[in-house]
This record gives sequence, C-alpha cells and structure tokens, in this order.
Amino acid sequence: MKKILLALAGALCSTVFAVGQYDGIYQNPLDNNYYLSVHTNGTAMIVTGYSSMPTSGLGVTMTGVGTIRPNALDYFDLLNGLINGNAATVSGNYAFRGCQVTANIVFTASNATVTFPIVQQSALASSQGFNCRALFPINAIVFPKIF
Repeated sequence: MKKILLALAGALCSTVFAVGQYDGIYQNPLDNNYYLSVHTNGTAMIVTGYSSMPTSGLGVTMTGVGTIRPNALDYFDLLNGLINGNAATVSGNYAFRGCQVTANIVFTASNATVTFPIVQQSALASSQGFNCRALFPINAIVFPKIF
C-alpha cells in the first residue's frame, strides 16, 4: 500500500511541478529592478513583470484595515497568450492598467528577446496625460535568463 501511495504522490508531483523549457526569471537590462516571470502549460503562457518604485506620500487604503504610506510601491504587469516553438505572443495590462500591450517574445536557452508591436492608451492614461508608448523602446529588449 505504501508503494502505491508513493508512486501516486510522485506522479502527482511531477505534474504539479512541471516546468516548460523557457519557464524562469528574466531580468531587464535597462532596469535591474524589473523582472519577467515566465510560466507555460503546453502552449499557454503567462508572463508577469515585477518591479518596485519609490513613492512620496502615496496612501494605500485597505477596507477594514486602514491606510499605510509605503516608501516604495511593488507592482506587477500581467500578460498571457500562446507559445509556438520558441516564439510567443502575449497581451495584457501594463502601468497600473493604463496601457494595453501586445508583446512578441523569442526565447533562446539563455534569454528572451521582447518587442512591443502594439501599445494602446487606456481612457485613464489618456485622461491623465500618461504616454504609454514612452514606456517601450522601438527596438527589442534582450532579457537575460537569471533563474
């Protein structure tokens, strides 16, 4: 009975901890404080960008908890889409939902080359004079894989 349970546990763990060929953490060479976390499941891909920015008196209120004024704000950008071979196309929100972007990513064993062919302003960004296109260079960014 123990052997059956161990075999079953091993089979489940291999499914739960499955890692795609390009899954990992990539660091932005233009901003050492910005990372991409890449995860795949078959042809589905999710890419999350993580960073932190200093704040100056920004108050964050949580219902039932109170307000805190952090000296830095950690944030993430979430994109999802499909991968085919070593090329992926993912779309989603950037900059606190101010921008809608589509990114093309080409992977090698050691890096991810990212371009942003589509960058659109949300109504929120437009109403506040935020320039989404200024966030993304015209040329590709090569993110080295660090984990």
